[in-house]
Amino acid sequence: MEERENRFGIIIERNVAIPVRDGVVLRANVFRPDTTGEFPGLLTRTPYGKATGGFDRFVRAGYVVVSQDSRGRYASDGQYTLFTVENIGEAEDGYDSVEWLAARPYCNGQVGTFGSSYNAWMQWQLAQLRPPSLVAMCADTIPLELTEVDWGGAASARAGASDGGSQRLRLTCGVDKAYPSRIHRPKHKRSGPTWSRADGLAYCHGSRLLTICPST
Repeated sequence: MEERENRFGIIIERNVAIPVRDGVVLRANVFRPDTTGEFPGLLTRTPYGKATGGFDRFVRAGYVVVSQDSRGRYASDGQYTLFTVENIGEAEDGYDSVEWLAARPYCNGQVGTFGSSYNAWMQWQLAQLRPPSLVAMCADTIPLELTEVDWGGAASARAGASDGGSQRLRLTCGVDKAYPSRIHRPKHKRSGPTWSRADGLAYCHGSRLLTICPST
C-alpha cells in the first residue's frame, strides 16, 4: 500500500514483500523521496517491529529508508529463532534484503545498514557474506562476538550506574579519522571468525555513516 505525504515530499510503502532465497517473504516499510531519480538506500532489520515513521530527515536528505521485520516477526513470514542458536539464516536474509533494495529502480545500487543492539548483531551477520551492494554499516552497542557482550555492564548501564558499563558495552571498534577506510580491530580481539569474513568493511562509530572502501 502506498501513501503520499506531499508536505514532506515522502512516499511511504507499507508491508512491501521482500522474498529471500528459501522462498520466505519478509515485509518492510519503505520511505523514499517523492521525486524521480535514484538514491542511496539505508536498511534496518529488526525483530522488535519495523518502524512506521521517523525517517523524514533522511528521506528529505535524499535517502531511501527500508525498515524490515526480521524472519518470523510481526508481518514477516517464516519461523523466528533466537539469536543464541547458530546459523539461523539472518546472514542470508540480510544479504538478500540488501541486494533487493539495491535492485529497486529508485535506488542507486549503494546500500548502508544501521541499527543498535539486536539490530546491530544482524548487521554483523550479513557482513560476513559481503553482499556486493553493501557500502556502509552503522552497527552500534554490540561487539562482533557474542562472547564479548558485557551483560553485567549492560544491566548496570540501564540502571544508571556510572561504572563505565555503557562504555564497555558500546561497539568495540572505531574508524581512523585520518584514514576512514581503515578498520580498527578491538584491542582485546585481534582475530576471529567474524573479522576474517568481514575485513575491509569500514563502518560507522556512533552516528556517522561512513563509506566502505573494500579491501583489495
